[in-house]
Amino acid sequence: MDLKQLLVDSKTTWVEFPGLEGFEVELANLSRKELVNLRKRCTTNKFNRKTRGFEETLDEEKFVKEFTSANPAVELTLVPHTENVDARIILKDELNENEQYIDMWHEDYLLAMPYDHILALKDSVTIQQLDGLPFIQRTPCSAWDHLQDTLAISGVSLDVRAKITTIDYALGLVHAGLGCAFLPAHSEIIKRSDVVFRPIVGLQSTREIVLAYTTSSKAINNLKRLARKHAH
Repeated sequence: MDLKQLLVDSKTTWVEFPGLEGFEVELANLSRKELVNLRKRCTTNKFNRKTRGFEETLDEEKFVKEFTSANPAVELTLVPHTENVDARIILKDELNENEQYIDMWHEDYLLAMPYDHILALKDSVTIQQLDGLPFIQRTPCSAWDHLQDTLAISGVSLDVRAKITTIDYALGLVHAGLGCAFLPAHSEIIKRSDVVFRPIVGLQSTREIVLAYTTSSKAINNLKRLARKHAH
């Protein structure tokens, strides 16, 4: 099929994979506008007086209901990463002892800041320059935990202004000037003109994403083949 057909408002379609006989996937495409509106309907933001920042909470049960109502042909179930499943795409650090895995991609993290921030004039930022910096915390995030450990060793602390879960929302708050954020260097993110990305000197934070599985089957073998083909 013509992939351009997917770049429209919400719809579902079946896609076959050449060379993988009998293997097909039903894709559900929600337009970005609809996804943003869906998340807004299921998210609340409250001001925490103790941390002096905004905290974002996603109502997962409501999100599932809203998503499946908008897409009756799709059955969506959110489960913890510890759930017993045939295969899962997870961080390498989350692997169980009985799981095998295939590397899929790696993500480097950079400091995101407003384009007119004083640190945006520099090619890189030191750990010491982060001390007292207004910051947007994205959680849960293993890279954030690594950053916090590094800052603690150096005696540096951040001024956390908001706690959120999504990259898009973090970018929006950075653009609005609320603070900086520690985000993955996705190609579609770092090309933005309203946000500047800089490496933090002495901090190498890479997130490894893998396809994990415990047993082999025809479906799992096809997934492994696809993972190897598209790994980067």
